[in-house]
This record gives sequence, structure tokens and C-alpha cells, in this order.
Amino acid sequence: MEETTRAAIAIVAFISGVMGFVESMAALPAVSTALAADALNLLQQSVNAGFALWAITGVKRQRWTIWLQAVFMMALGAGVCLIAAGRLVVGSEPQPFAMAVVGAVVLAATLTCAAIMVHAAGRHGASDLAELAR
Repeated sequence: MEETTRAAIAIVAFISGVMGFVESMAALPAVSTALAADALNLLQQSVNAGFALWAITGVKRQRWTIWLQAVFMMALGAGVCLIAAGRLVVGSEPQPFAMAVVGAVVLAATLTCAAIMVHAAGRHGASDLAELAR
């Protein structure tokens, strides 16, 4: 793989990580469990891109890293479930405007990541990126 593909994956990892952090921080004042849950998706995307970069270097991913990633994501998911349960008991009033604004920004970031990867696939062949995704 060329440096361009590495750069594309690194950019996707960075954008996803930053937007996951932004969305998780916005979920609190917006009183939105949905934003908190979606932030986990972005975090997972960032971690997967990071491991893809690691794989490009030829380092074989050890089984324990897969388990560690799974346990970490389950713990974060359990945290979101606790937030939802707490809001069910106490009650909450989500802020739809804040949710819409953050959702639009995250959608734009996700579409940007998709465009970056489609562009990289066009330059280097889709089979290279499909191989990388395995």
C-alpha cells in the first residue's frame, strides 16, 4: 500500500476519534443517550482504523488485543446503558436542537471519511482496501 492509503486511513482514524469525543461531550448537555451511544460507534471506527494502520506495517494483531478491544467497548456500552437507566428513573428532557446540530456535524464527518476511503479505493483498487478490512 502506498503512503496515500496510509494517510487516508490515518485521517479517518483521527476524524472518527475526534468526532467520537466531541459527540460524547455534547451528549451530556444535550441530555441525549442516543448521542452517547453513537459516539461509541465513532470510537469503534477510529480504533478499527488504528488497527488497520497497524496491520499495514505488517504487524500481526494478537488475539489479546481483540479481546481487550471487545471488553473496552462492552464497558463503554454498559456505561451508556447505565446512563439510559438513570434517565429512565429520574427522567430527562433531551435538547433536540443540540442533538440535530451535533448529528449534522457527525454526519458531515462520516461522509467525509467515506469520501476519503472511496477516493483511496479508486486510486489503489478496491481489493487492496477490502483486504485491509479483513
